[in-house]
Amino acid sequence: MLPFFEAKGGFYLGYSLGLPIWLSILTTVVAGAFISLLLLFFYDTLIAFLSNTKMFKKLAIKITDRQNKKIKTFENKNKNKSTLAKLFAITLFVAIPLPLTGIYTGSLIASGLKLNKPLSLLAITIGNLIAVLILAFPLIFI
Repeated sequence: MLPFFEAKGGFYLGYSLGLPIWLSILTTVVAGAFISLLLLFFYDTLIAFLSNTKMFKKLAIKITDRQNKKIKTFENKNKNKSTLAKLFAITLFVAIPLPLTGIYTGSLIASGLKLNKPLSLLAITIGNLIAVLILAFPLIFI
């Protein structure tokens, strides 16, 4: 599953390969949850590793600086918001089946905001399920 195709590519690929709709939905959601799990728990470790390598040090520093700047802006605007509201916002964000609004971006946002990892995983998985169901709706009911 590539970042630009996540739910969209995974679901339609499974369906075009002859999988039943329910199995294609299940496969896409489980694969998305696995990727989200990896990103939530190992993103910081990956960036730390890359920042210690000669080849990727500049890129890792650029990524973390940009991410920290955006997170500070977000946190300043949303100081009074509860963790539950932030998780709900991430769920809605991931549920939109458009490029750059999927599990990769949602996982990076949750990781950057230092949200509870198991709750973030649940929120992102629910958002991914909603996105896949939106994509499957025409095939199921039409």
